[in-house]
Amino acid sequence: MIEKAGNKLSYVAFYVGSTTIQGVPGLTVTFSAYGSSGNTIVSAQSASEIGGGLYLYVLGSSAVTPTNIVLPGVFHTATTSVQQQDLPAMWVIGKAGVENLDAAVSGVPAAVWTASTSGLVSGAGAYLAQLEAYTTTRGDLLDRLAHIGSASIDVTSPVTTSGAITIYRGGSYLFVDGLQLAFASTSWPSTASSGATYTLEIDYSTTDANFSKSAVWVGSKSVYCEMTSSESHTWEANTQVPYVLWCLTTAANTLALDAGTMTVNAAP
Repeated sequence: MIEKAGNKLSYVAFYVGSTTIQGVPGLTVTFSAYGSSGNTIVSAQSASEIGGGLYLYVLGSSAVTPTNIVLPGVFHTATTSVQQQDLPAMWVIGKAGVENLDAAVSGVPAAVWTASTSGLVSGAGAYLAQLEAYTTTRGDLLDRLAHIGSASIDVTSPVTTSGAITIYRGGSYLFVDGLQLAFASTSWPSTASSGATYTLEIDYSTTDANFSKSAVWVGSKSVYCEMTSSESHTWEANTQVPYVLWCLTTAANTLALDAGTMTVNAAP
């Protein structure tokens, strides 16, 4: 067993009868204890009977010092009707940090919390400093953005907001490249929905024959149509031709959703 230096030590022995295999009460028992170097600490001191074959000896705290790391002892009885007349017992002193238990256990959680959070507090300070620097930088950035004036931009889709289409002869206008012919308007009737059929028709000859291509519904009153390189070769460069975006509703009504002019430029 392990105990802190400076505390009393309680040694206990259990005597069993040689024939009954039961605890033997009423014995006269003495106890001797020895130090780590083999010196005798107490010799043949009377042990107290606890009961049921158990006997106790309490060693005074003055002998329990860090120099006596191991304190073995021996219980002895002169009675021969027990299985064993001498029974050993032992204590180990000041091991496994027991000697450092110099405060109430109730104070341990607070001590652990203080030690574990000290690093967190210093870390939090560094984090707050970084956050403050970021906030200052972000504020400066927003201030700079506020002073940027307006400017025109190039729209990727060949279809402008005014309804005009501009393409290059021989160019590909596909969804995968983000160059599809896209059409959208919040003013389209509610019957222009996902169940309807959409067709883009473009005039390409003096006989009024139409180039016709199905358009795809993408939701929120928006459709798109693709045009391959060979299809954009249909028209001569530097020409303008009219187009119409048709919608055949689920009720079989034909609606002209958009109309305008497509300009065909020569390839750059």
